[in-house]
Amino acid sequence: MRYRAALAVFLASVLAVISAWAGRPLPAPTPVGRSISGQEAEAAHRAIEHPGERSLRAEAPSSARAHDLQLANEDVAAPETVTLSGVVVDAAGAPVADAVVAAIREETLKPARIVRTDVAGRFGVEIPSGTWALTATSERGTAAYWTSRSVDRPTEARIELGEAGFTLTGRVRLVGKPTGEVHVLAMRISDLMGDSFVVPLRADGSYRARLPAASGYLLTVLAEGAVSAPVLTEKSEDQTLDLEATFPGPPSAEVVAWVKKSAVPLAAVEAGHGFDDMRPLDALIGDARVVALGEATHGTREFFQMKHRMLEYLVEKKGFRLFAIEANQPEARKVNEYVLYGRGSAAEVLAGLYFWTWNTEEVLALIEWMRAYNAHSKHKDKVRFAGFDMQVTKVAWSNVAAYLEKVDPEYHKTLPPGLAVFGHIEASTAWTKLSAEERKSARAALDAVVARITERRDDYEKKSSAAEWADMLHDARIAQQAADMFEADATEGNVSGFNVRDRAMAENVGWLLDQEGPSAKIVLWAHNGHIAYEMKPFVSMGSHLAAEYGEQYLPIGFMFSEGSFQAIDWTGGDRRLREFTVGPPPEADVSTAFTRAGYPIAFLDLRTLPAGAVAAWFAGPRPMREIGAVFSGEAEMSSPTRLVDRFAAVIFVQKTTRARPNPPR
Repeated sequence: MRYRAALAVFLASVLAVISAWAGRPLPAPTPVGRSISGQEAEAAHRAIEHPGERSLRAEAPSSARAHDLQLANEDVAAPETVTLSGVVVDAAGAPVADAVVAAIREETLKPARIVRTDVAGRFGVEIPSGTWALTATSERGTAAYWTSRSVDRPTEARIELGEAGFTLTGRVRLVGKPTGEVHVLAMRISDLMGDSFVVPLRADGSYRARLPAASGYLLTVLAEGAVSAPVLTEKSEDQTLDLEATFPGPPSAEVVAWVKKSAVPLAAVEAGHGFDDMRPLDALIGDARVVALGEATHGTREFFQMKHRMLEYLVEKKGFRLFAIEANQPEARKVNEYVLYGRGSAAEVLAGLYFWTWNTEEVLALIEWMRAYNAHSKHKDKVRFAGFDMQVTKVAWSNVAAYLEKVDPEYHKTLPPGLAVFGHIEASTAWTKLSAEERKSARAALDAVVARITERRDDYEKKSSAAEWADMLHDARIAQQAADMFEADATEGNVSGFNVRDRAMAENVGWLLDQEGPSAKIVLWAHNGHIAYEMKPFVSMGSHLAAEYGEQYLPIGFMFSEGSFQAIDWTGGDRRLREFTVGPPPEADVSTAFTRAGYPIAFLDLRTLPAGAVAAWFAGPRPMREIGAVFSGEAEMSSPTRLVDRFAAVIFVQKTTRARPNPPR
């Protein structure tokens, strides 16, 4: 699991999500790089004014609290405040007045302070001690970056605008009325921290920025209360990009009344409560073959419990027999052996999936339920457990190598040493250390292995079995998928890497269904960002599955209003796994319609929206709380969401608690 550059915070906070992180989950609570996860409507920290400067942004009061792994209730102590001051100059060394200077915490990418330089090019900001970067923009030169560093005492900075770069122009369409100043935020996709440039909006709604070349920029609108979908450019050439920002309000009485009438209230999130309250879901699920269950965080107890209950319902009432989670496919076979035959222990096989995100009491309870269901003598048709992810190649390649040694020992002896890269637990990192020629050679050798296993099918099956041959061929293909992702990340950027991963996960879901036969039905467990019909600028797993299975694909998003969850702390702390708590969201949040309807837990079919004001409200961009594996602040977790573009249905939980980690093994 890799967190690199801008798009990793985009996944942790778009997502995703995402996120998606989006979200990718982390195998250990020490992510590398930074995230954007895309929850794009940030209200900044309170700007502190200085003589000769204008303070440009103010932060809405935050209700977020952090607790450590022992679930302590004390708030985290505020760091000491220090002064970061300096001067902005042009390429000739002359002071630049009225330049926009942004102070950016390492963990967020979005500015905590925005100020203008005075007539002497001077600026100053009061900031909490920590790791900070500065950027400066002005029409007198190319935007510049003051490298991220620890600031724990009064510090002087000199920011020199450049000359080389490209010019970005465009217009911003504002839907609604902003309450303060509006800027364009250009977040550079790179391996640096905090290189996000703030561009002021002119009175006529246009903007102009001179930016340094990069592998890409993610642009969004920065304004109090704004909801703005990010726009990605991967070209460092003069271009025009138009943006849009909406300033949404709370749901109307008509919207709330429709939610109250149409949502299915659910009695509990826990499995074992029967299905009386879930009967209306029979028609809503219909003949779906792929039911995908999302999550707005990777660390919410009620989401995990509700997904367990949904699995119980789909198995008992709708005939589903295959469950697959966002975890590595080869490693998940050990879990399947446990749920089918009782081999090993549930806790041991769950820990073998690597990720802290799933190593919780709630997922353990789901696995134990699957085992109990299969152990019952009346259940002849067993429930199977699988993974559909492909990010870690160690087990996949070890399986393939051992298989070849068994069925084709002479060929095994000829395997090139370059294939050893796939045996690393951190193969993605090892891949980046190879030269382009070494990567090309390793990939060619891997392709040759796949071809060999394919061509020798009859012989290999005689020396093993048809099932083992199919698994080993697919393990080799998983290594290919991972290599594609490693290469895309290394050469094309994180958007391409995310897209390769989600395409591969969709392929693996299809492979799982093909192994089970044409009548097989599968329940998927993943982040909202992966199951969604769309998650621009990414191409999600859900988009591929929708294209393949049409109306038989049913993505169900999960959302909440307030409460607790666990995530990696990116708020300026030590990046440990912690519990976070957020209070009620702003009234414009999409969850407000559910909260005002009075349902603590509810299921809503978005395919039944009536034309008019209700459909328009749900079709418009609304803030929605969503993160992946990391939490960098309450404001960063709110993203512009059009629910109807992402999900067929949603499950709403009004107040949540933290998923409960299993004890270390």
